[in-house]
Amino acid sequence: MANEAAKALEALQVSKTKELKGTEKRDFLISLEKKYQRKWSEDKIFEVDAPSTKEVPLHSITAAELREQQPK
Repeated sequence: MANEAAKALEALQVSKTKELKGTEKRDFLISLEKKYQRKWSEDKIFEVDAPSTKEVPLHSITAAELREQQPK
């Protein structure tokens, strides 16, 4: 009985791999996406760190002065 179940499971796994033929491009793109998401996370590229209105009250300085103090 256990042997039959193992054979059925093996057949199921083989059939799943047969269905996924030709996914090299997709797999490459997914790996590339994960690679750069990891790099961006480490470099903190997309983290928001703009000054709040508590730090710089509205209209207390000009836009040019603010850009000089807080460059992008």
